[in-house]
Amino acid sequence: MIVQTAFLTCPSESADELAAALSQVAAVALRDEPETVDYIVLRGPAGESTTQFTTIESFTSLTGMTAHNTSTEVAAFFDRAGALLSGEPVVISNTLVPPADL
Repeated sequence: MIVQTAFLTCPSESADELAAALSQVAAVALRDEPETVDYIVLRGPAGESTTQFTTIESFTSLTGMTAHNTSTEVAAFFDRAGALLSGEPVVISNTLVPPADL
């Protein structure tokens, strides 16, 4: 399984709007992308001026992750919410290490 984690920061006054946009991407991915296993959006506590969001996205394959990242919904998200971000998202992709059988 491929797990992609993204860290996004926005001004605190834009956090509700960014949360709604991320929630929309998650809903569409889970509904329409058969290789998307899970899509979790976490909202950190608001700081004085910024709020951080973390997404944890799980895919059955690299092909599924690539399909998601190049989807029209992700492009629409950045069109809609890109201006809300305080900087470029930090994205890390990993392969899941399952727990050992005990």
